[in-house]
Amino acid sequence: MSVFKGICLGFLFSFFYGLIPGFFILMLLGGISSSFLPGISVMGSSTMGPLVLPFISMVIGVFIFPVAGALWARKGAGESKAKLGVSTLLVHTLFAYGLLVSITLEVPEGYQTDIGPPIQTEISAPEKQTLAAPTIEGLNYYEQGLKLLEDRNYPLAIENLTGFININPKHLEAYMARGHAYASLEQYDKALVDYEMANQLDKSYVWPYHYLALTLRDLGRYQESINNSETYVELRLMESDVWSETEQGLGAYFHMGEVYFQIGQYKKSIEYFDKVLEIDEDHAVALQKKLEAAGLIE
Repeated sequence: MSVFKGICLGFLFSFFYGLIPGFFILMLLGGISSSFLPGISVMGSSTMGPLVLPFISMVIGVFIFPVAGALWARKGAGESKAKLGVSTLLVHTLFAYGLLVSITLEVPEGYQTDIGPPIQTEISAPEKQTLAAPTIEGLNYYEQGLKLLEDRNYPLAIENLTGFININPKHLEAYMARGHAYASLEQYDKALVDYEMANQLDKSYVWPYHYLALTLRDLGRYQESINNSETYVELRLMESDVWSETEQGLGAYFHMGEVYFQIGQYKKSIEYFDKVLEIDEDHAVALQKKLEAAGLIE
């Protein structure tokens, strides 16, 4: 066989080997490595992830197999050709795996995001939270769901977040995000279920109480709304003594004043409107509500 034919056969072999055997070997090595190289798993769960492995295998093969083909053509039959073949496959595997590792080192182990407020509330939005990274499996659903939620495409956001929750049924932030989507569609019963689930998963996490209070208010369950608001305020004050002087504190107190007004507890309502006015003495709505409540006290 001529050297030229050996090079040509090497090129052809690089595509055949890269698409089938090389791909499966890389997939096996990637699966073994995913426990200590999580970037590989993130890449594999992405839309283009399955195409990366055969591409890497073929690219490395294009450089290695034609050279091996030329050397093969120059060798005689026998043991030397067998050794060359085995050595070439080992070199290909090592270089392909090395390239795979190098391009996935910078892929984040998980996905972090902020939970924004639903449209339904006048209470200040939560401060930005650094959330726990979701499990890798189903990450596409989670990422897409959050993006759709941000774009206010609530039905599709719910569909994607539900897909993620089906795979990761104990992921708190996913329930919070889906609850926001339901609340924005005014499907408060469904939002309530998700916020309650988030609350069950972590009783010390403040934001489920915040959104439970809002959702229960919208459902007309005022006393339960007050109970959750009180827990929310208590937890926030444990975090910071000056929280009550912030915009979020003002919003929480205004909400509680309104709910007490709704259930006819006007004195309690005035107490909370006074708290609002202590933070912002020019809060016209709180002042108006306070005067209305005072006029209704017998």
